[in-house]
Amino acid sequence: MNVSPIRVCTALAVGAALLLCGCSAPAEPAPARTGAAAPSGHYPVTLDVVDDEGKKLTQTVEKSPGRVVVIGQALAELVIEFGLEDRIVGVGYLDNSYSAYADRIKKLPKISDQLPSKEAILERRPDLVLTMSFALKADKIGEVPFWNTRGVEVLPAVNYTVGRDLDSYCEDLSSEECP
Repeated sequence: MNVSPIRVCTALAVGAALLLCGCSAPAEPAPARTGAAAPSGHYPVTLDVVDDEGKKLTQTVEKSPGRVVVIGQALAELVIEFGLEDRIVGVGYLDNSYSAYADRIKKLPKISDQLPSKEAILERRPDLVLTMSFALKADKIGEVPFWNTRGVEVLPAVNYTVGRDLDSYCEDLSSEECP
């Protein structure tokens, strides 16, 4: 795979953000994917995700997400890099650091510079919340079961730290071929 410098920088930004947010869960082996592995038409895909407390939960993304709320600037940059920014219905927790995507991030529908409220996220009617795992607490944006009972799947970024690559991340969000 030919990796562009932008993708490498973005991957490093995600890794740095995960280190800075103080993720307390020990590193786990790569989660098993139980959907078809082909980039096109690979839904449903089932992933074992880990919340901020280290508790394993299963998330099944039934179809290609069409309405995504993204919590974290580095995650928004990844979605843009994959050419999927048209699916973003809201962003939050923007650190406003240097970004090669600054002009495009400014055009995204901003919920909040900080962590948005559960109500503000719900107003966007997402089918997927892509977030930094530290936000998945009852006193922040809510825990995974809170979202699942409302028909919203959650993919915490911590699941992209061990044994996963940028292609698998892109495939989780799109039924299209990834760049």
